[in-house]
Amino acid sequence: MAFNPNDKTISLKGKEYLEVKWRLVWFRQEHPDYGIATTLVTFDPQAKFAIFKATITDTAGRVVAEGTKMEDSKGFPDFLEKAETGSIGRALGVLGYGTQFCPEFDEVVDGAANPRIVDSPVELKRATPPRPQVLDIKGSGVAFGAAVKHHEPDADSARIKEVFSLLTNNAERTVENLTEATKALYDVPASEYEAVLQQLEKENGNAN
Repeated sequence: MAFNPNDKTISLKGKEYLEVKWRLVWFRQEHPDYGIATTLVTFDPQAKFAIFKATITDTAGRVVAEGTKMEDSKGFPDFLEKAETGSIGRALGVLGYGTQFCPEFDEVVDGAANPRIVDSPVELKRATPPRPQVLDIKGSGVAFGAAVKHHEPDADSARIKEVFSLLTNNAERTVENLTEATKALYDVPASEYEAVLQQLEKENGNAN
């Protein structure tokens, strides 16, 4: 019997949401021979956050979808497991295995009236899914923004871009560069953060 996602959705603030476990059931019914692999991108037991990347491959071993997810202890006590689950959910969402009637991958805001979930609701799309690279860059960008806010809680999007430019010497915004910049930020002690950025700003200025 074909999987019917409408039988498994739950209501989340008036919108239908399909949990990751049911996306996996649906996916395995249609693609039993496809592979799903997860990679721990970053794990910081002191800052208590983790970033996972999930990769889905077809029977020929070609990558058909990827997803990245970051979680910390503020969102979930078991943030490591939730980050891994969330990355799988995002990758499945790229292939169209997700929530109906919700057009974006945006995170649900914390609060009693709007609860946290493992991964973001996604629109049900069965034809021409978004390019995995674009979505992976988005996830990497979210992770980098969180790393900046780890040091600067009030940092806005302009400040986040500025920090990225300083760390990478105005390098292209790619998944690899975002990931490396994220790791670098979490390796910087809070007491040295401002001094490091000032030094980078001086070096970049001299280089120009």
